[in-house]
Amino acid sequence: MHFPNDYSEEYYKQLVAEEVTKITSSKGVETVFISNTKQRRNEALDVTKLALAGLYRMYLKYFEVMNVNRKARKRKEIRPSWQIFWDLFEGEEITEESEKKEDN
Repeated sequence: MHFPNDYSEEYYKQLVAEEVTKITSSKGVETVFISNTKQRRNEALDVTKLALAGLYRMYLKYFEVMNVNRKARKRKEIRPSWQIFWDLFEGEEITEESEKKEDN
C-alpha cells in the first residue's frame, strides 16, 4: 500500500495497534490470534481493513456481473484479473487483444 507523506505518526501507530500471537498445541496444530491486548486506538486499521474488504468484494462482483453479460452475448468469460479491473476502472475498453493477453 502507498500512503501520502502528510499522514500523522498517530495514523501509523493505529495501523500497527494489533498484535499477532501464534500458539502451537501439543498435537502441532498452530492457531493464530490477532488482538489488541494493550487497548490502543486502531480506527485507522479498522477502516483500512473495511475498505480493502469492500474493494475485494467489488472486484469479485464486477467480474461476476460482467461475465453474465458476456455469456448472454455469447462472448467468452474473462477470468478475474486486477490489471483488467484497474484498466476498466480507469475507463479503458476490453479488446480482443487484451482478452488474448489474459489467456496466456
